[in-house]
Amino acid sequence: MTDNPAFSPEVEDGGIVLSLTVPSLPRVHSAPNMAALPNMVAPPNGSSYKKHKVAGECGNRLDKHESGGRKEERTAEMEMSRSELARKYRLHVFVAAIFVVTLTSVSLSWYYRNLARQMLQSSQTIFFDPRTRLLRLLGPSEVTSTQVHLGLDMPRWQLPLHCPVVMGDNPHAKDCVWKEHAMLTLTHFGDAHVQCYNVSWRSLTHKHVPYDCLELGHAHWYGPSNQSQSIFPIRGSFVFQPDQYTVGGNGIFSHALDFYWLSSSGAALFVRGDNPIQIQWNRTGENRLCLLSNYTGALYTQASALTSPLMNYTLCQGTQPASTHAFMRSMFPKITFPPHHALHDSYWSLQGSKGGANVTQQDLLDLIGRVGSRGGSSVSVDGDWQKYHGDLTFDPKVFPNLTEVKEAVEGSDLRLTLTVNPYFQYQSRNFHTGVERSLFVNDAGGHVTGLTAAQGGTSAALNVFKPESRAWFTGKLQTLRSELGLSAFRLTYGQAGWLPYKPHFGHSHATPDMYRRLMAESVSSAGETLVLDHTSSSQHVPALLPVHTRTKVKEGQECIVDVLETAFTLGLMGYPFLMADGVSGQDGQLPGRDVYIRWLQLSSFFPARQFSFPPWRYDQATQDAADNATYWRAGSVTQALLGDAVRDDTERGVPLLRPVWWAESGNLTLHHMEVKDEFLVGPDLLVAPVLCGGQRSRDVYLPAGIWEDSRDGTFFQGPTTLTDYPVPLEQVGLFVRRTVRGHNREVEL
Repeated sequence: MTDNPAFSPEVEDGGIVLSLTVPSLPRVHSAPNMAALPNMVAPPNGSSYKKHKVAGECGNRLDKHESGGRKEERTAEMEMSRSELARKYRLHVFVAAIFVVTLTSVSLSWYYRNLARQMLQSSQTIFFDPRTRLLRLLGPSEVTSTQVHLGLDMPRWQLPLHCPVVMGDNPHAKDCVWKEHAMLTLTHFGDAHVQCYNVSWRSLTHKHVPYDCLELGHAHWYGPSNQSQSIFPIRGSFVFQPDQYTVGGNGIFSHALDFYWLSSSGAALFVRGDNPIQIQWNRTGENRLCLLSNYTGALYTQASALTSPLMNYTLCQGTQPASTHAFMRSMFPKITFPPHHALHDSYWSLQGSKGGANVTQQDLLDLIGRVGSRGGSSVSVDGDWQKYHGDLTFDPKVFPNLTEVKEAVEGSDLRLTLTVNPYFQYQSRNFHTGVERSLFVNDAGGHVTGLTAAQGGTSAALNVFKPESRAWFTGKLQTLRSELGLSAFRLTYGQAGWLPYKPHFGHSHATPDMYRRLMAESVSSAGETLVLDHTSSSQHVPALLPVHTRTKVKEGQECIVDVLETAFTLGLMGYPFLMADGVSGQDGQLPGRDVYIRWLQLSSFFPARQFSFPPWRYDQATQDAADNATYWRAGSVTQALLGDAVRDDTERGVPLLRPVWWAESGNLTLHHMEVKDEFLVGPDLLVAPVLCGGQRSRDVYLPAGIWEDSRDGTFFQGPTTLTDYPVPLEQVGLFVRRTVRGHNREVEL
């Protein structure tokens, strides 16, 4: 049909099929030349072309018809697929939309909740995390902080049922309750220089024991301990149990059982002693003080039956120790000054003068005659002046003529102090009266008089919780005072078994701490002056606290030890009126002559002093040294102790005898120097005593300021250290702070 082999139309079954044969072309790697393609296929002749054209058009229409059908089918299938997909994923889309909306809402709520919480926390003043039970106290500058771990007796996983960030509109208070355990109350207060928390625990069951631990950090801490050696600042570790039946052998607690500590970083802690507080210092961890209120001791049997354990303490953080201490004084009772003569007199022990407790009327008259001419003296009748403890009358066999004694006192410039105690031996004339009238402390049953071995014999103890007991006892003391012309009493306790076992006071909130306080108040009301051998919370009582001096051999020399550290500690605890209560050598024997003279010099700067051994038991040179010490005391020392400025400081809680760092309490270098063998009397008198018998020189540190040597008038500018400063036996290192006056101003360097 054609000569062109590329076209070969064929007819099959009534249809025309065009067959196009494409000749084989050479393979090229470049794009083909589309313009040359028409030359490769020859056009058909006319008839054949028409047939081919008709057949091609029919084929095209068939292809188009088939193609359109398939497209419609595919379109229908796609539309059906979209509809099915929409129905299938409609729920998924809805859930996803709900999730997105919920997530957005929760995120926004969480954001604004945290923002509100942050704003609330920024206004709070109590930083306590109930999850970790960590309480953090920031100082005024927010640079220093103190941390306390609370509620260590409760399971760590247990969270409080109620513990809001802020209590209502009060950011200074917070209450937290742990179900079936305890309730915690936190209160914030302070001023521009000191910030404080009061922490109060009340157990909801008898099983729970309030148990908190304070992180001490690396600061120096000053305060009481029951260590046998007074340490200032506190070193090492110790444990104090509240159920002590002995008064002696408890370190500082043998003088005053008060819980107050002050640190070089400006932190301070005061714990109320009405509760049986157990102290653990560095026993549960390094640099950690733990407090427990445990009513299981025998002294608290009555209290434990009536109430669940309680604990209350105040923690403060200030800019420096002196300002914190001044603020903390509000935690203590207000200090009351004793009479002027109590801080001027020298006290003379009758027992020490006699050399034993078996004193007689003649011994008393001899001592009155020897010291009466000295002026400013008081004789302490401290031996066995009554036949049995509790008679509260002089033994007529050894004191047959009290009128003679009274006349001797009135004819001399001196006063008498009588030693008393709250015990009544069963042989005493007042024992049966006290039992019949129920004036004594009962045993655990609460109906029978309890007995103790105080004062070397079986005795009953006065129940000062009963007003009728106090009135009866003070009436007896006032009778003694009028009979003998007494001016003061000295209150002592038994060294062992000072209260009956498991005492019953008949008072719902009675504690040993309250017993000591009430005894001090009762005896104080019967005389002008009171000397307290042992007490608690009695800063408001106008009393002297005796501090006995002991010696120890150090590097071959007999030296005075512990007395200054004890005086510093008691001063911080709120007892500024201290009595240097004599000195004893090894095993209570007479100390060496030189160290006795050094004690005479040291004791002259105490608010009061008592001679346990009179100077005439040595030689004339010792008596001369005693006279010189009395001369110093009557001059600059008394003025420093009794001046108006010092009185104001004392009422604000500043100790009379101050450690050297007190002049610059915020100076950490001074704290680390640990100068413990010199002290300040008031702000302007620095004493650098020699404490060893054979020592004739010492180093003296002078704080900032201008200091005048009282011996030769030499001036020194501090801070400085005088190396090998000479101190002969008859002298003491004494420096007075001076001011430099300019033309138009007064400057203290």
